[in-house]
Order: sequence, then structure tokens, then C-alpha cells
Amino acid sequence: FYQLDSALIYIKMAESSYPNEKINEKEKLKIHGIDKESINKQKHIIAELAYEDAFELFTVESMDHFINQYDFSKDYGRAIDIRDSLDFEIAASVNTYSAYNEFLKKYPDSKFYQEAFSRYERRLFEEKTAEGGLEVYEKFVRQFPKNPYVSICMDSIYDIFITANTVENYYAFINNYPENKNVSDAWKKVYRLYNSDYTKERIVEFRIDF
Repeated sequence: FYQLDSALIYIKMAESSYPNEKINEKEKLKIHGIDKESINKQKHIIAELAYEDAFELFTVESMDHFINQYDFSKDYGRAIDIRDSLDFEIAASVNTYSAYNEFLKKYPDSKFYQEAFSRYERRLFEEKTAEGGLEVYEKFVRQFPKNPYVSICMDSIYDIFITANTVENYYAFINNYPENKNVSDAWKKVYRLYNSDYTKERIVEFRIDF
């Protein structure tokens, strides 16, 4: 890498010092085969060699180095995809929400971003709720209300909280968890239990009580 990086430095110096207006100096340089086209061609040859070196090593570090030094290369986009793919594989091998979160912070524009985000959401849910229990699920719903697995937590809360098939139990659930997606089901259970004899008088009482 370092020999090629040095060569790139010199070719960039030649590129920046190439006379733009002085025709005589251009003509002198052209005699030696030096002009803008030849300088540019040489720069891209160096980039091609650098990409071959980076590809041979095939690591996040080697691709990162190429990306940082050779943003003009035709292989620049390909190097980004390879770098991101390699780092995504590392995150996937660790398979924790922290590993995926680190990837998301490093590569917000990556083509692997959405997949990493989906896995992050899943592992966040799995790790944060691994112990189970009412308090664990309640905390997850409070902290991560937009997580797609919140609905599972809500179902678990419902299952744990309802310990008896009674009006009182379901009504307590409704009062304690008014935002829970199972509230409508709890109301149905309350109505059915309260009006189990389905008399007009009982229905009127339900409307008064609730």
C-alpha cells in the first residue's frame, strides 16, 4: 500500500503543478510524454493496483484504506460495498444489538443498513426481554415504543396480568394498561362476563357501571 500511496502523492503533485496557461512549458513537458492525459492515466493505474492489493487482503481495514485514499477510482463504489459487507458479516457473527448498532452508526448510507437495522431491532428485543416477567416487558414497552416487537411484549403483559377470568381482573388490566393493544379484547371479555345471562337488566347495569 505505502509504495502506491507515495506514488499517488507524487502524481497528485504533478497534477496540481501542471501548467494550465503557459503553453511553452506544456510543450516542453509534452516532449517527455507528460501532459494532463498521461498524468491522469498514471493516477488511475496506481488506483487499479491499489484496489488489487486491497482486494487481495480482503479486510475491512484494507478496503477502508483504499476508500479513503482513492475516491476518484472506478472501483470506489465496489470497495465501499465490499467493506460494508465484510463489516456486516462481523456484526452478524457477534449477533448482538450493540454490534448491529455500531454498524448502523458507522455506515448510515450502506446498502446493508436496512438488514442491519432489522436485526438490531430483533436482538434488542431478545436481549432486553431475555429474563421475562411483567416488569421486564413493561420497561421494554416504555423504553422502545416504536420497536416492531413491542406487540409481543404487550401480549405477554396481557397473558401474565390476567390470572383469573373475572370482570375485576380484566377491568384492572384496562385501567393499568390503557395503551395496550389487547384493551379492546379485555373490554369484550368484561362485557361477556358481566352480561353472561344476557338479560336486558344486566346490559343496562353494564352501561351504568362502565
